[in-house]
This record gives sequence, structure tokens and C-alpha cells, in this order.
Amino acid sequence: MPDQQKFDEIFDVITIDSVIKEVKDEQARKYIESGLDFQLQVKSVENYIQKQDLTFVQNFAKDTGDYRSLSLVDQLVIALGVRLSRDRDDFEKLRSEPKPLTEFKPLSMQPEFD
Repeated sequence: MPDQQKFDEIFDVITIDSVIKEVKDEQARKYIESGLDFQLQVKSVENYIQKQDLTFVQNFAKDTGDYRSLSLVDQLVIALGVRLSRDRDDFEKLRSEPKPLTEFKPLSMQPEFD
């Protein structure tokens, strides 16, 4: 079986219309429309992303301190993942709150115990 056929059987490649709208370069847009080796599914933010999924992402990002560094499109892409997890009955596998922060120390800075 050719690699592309195997890829197509295993993976769904999905994005949102907001990502496509951000591509300004005409050559890149044409490539996305007709040059990709795989089927790109484009979901409409208005029709697919649910408010609860975006809220989930925003609250999580606020808890991690990442909220201010994520654009709305970034948040919507992550919300797409949350929505897909709901559609595939995998939502319970998502972490609902971040892991506690732990201090990172390189091994060279950790105390040695004899």
C-alpha cells in the first residue's frame, strides 16, 4: 500500500476556516486549495466550534498564564481539538486543569547526596 493511501486511511487532516483566511500569500492559498497530497477538511467556526469548547480553552489558558499570548485563531484551533475529542467520545481524556508548576533545576544544580 502506498504511503499516501495509508496516511489517508489513518488520519483526518482538519482545520478551521479562520486559519485558511489568515493565509494571505496567493501562491500558498492555491497550494492549499489544490496542491496538498491529502484531503484537508475545513470546518466553519460558526457552525462547528461550540462556545463551551472555546470557554474550556480560554479558562485553561488563563490557568496556565498563556491566555494573553494566544490569538483568537490559536484559541479556536485548540477549541477545534476539544470539539473533535467530544465528537469522538474522548473528552474525558483531556486534562481539565493544568498540572501544578514544578521548579526545574538542571542536574548540575541539584544537591548531591552521599
